[in-house]
Amino acid sequence: MSEDITYCSNRKCRCLRCAMNPKHIKLLIPYSFADLDGTECCYKVQNHVENRKVIYGG
Repeated sequence: MSEDITYCSNRKCRCLRCAMNPKHIKLLIPYSFADLDGTECCYKVQNHVENRKVIYGG
């Protein structure tokens, strides 16, 4: 697998299904970042994902 990817600069994004989420970075090498949040490259925009609160019952 290639590590040649531009990651999203939104480090607070909780959408882990997105391949460009910076939480997927494994190697300590230089990466490129771009402001992809809300653009046509954003997983949430492509898949019509809304920001939902997760409520845990106890």
